[in-house]
Amino acid sequence: MEYESLFVGLIGIIFLIIYLLQKDKLKLYRKIGIKTQGRVTDLIVEGRNRNYHPVVRFTLADGYHVNHKSSFGSRPSLFKEGETVELLYLPEKPEDFIIISKNSEKLHIVFMVIGLLALGYFLFNLIKDYVL
Repeated sequence: MEYESLFVGLIGIIFLIIYLLQKDKLKLYRKIGIKTQGRVTDLIVEGRNRNYHPVVRFTLADGYHVNHKSSFGSRPSLFKEGETVELLYLPEKPEDFIIISKNSEKLHIVFMVIGLLALGYFLFNLIKDYVL
């Protein structure tokens, strides 16, 4: 088996793990999180890949206003300054929130598709080398 196929398979597994972790996180937040709206007040560029992390201002259930940076970043940015977004946050940890949007849902699907394609490529080559 070629190292290229093994590497692609590993990448596929990583993408699928990220997809599954995000899916589980979204399920938890939908179950116990509090839904609210917020406004993107800033975009912070971070990391080696220069991902854009939105900073969102939103109101907690007790009426207190907070301004927190999303742990999720993307390049290019999925959001614009001034944009109103729906989000879910945990009552005990509001700084750890997730933004619910069509763009982020599409990104999760992209992770799943890339993961499945890469894993399929690996499995095809594995079968081709050892079975055929």
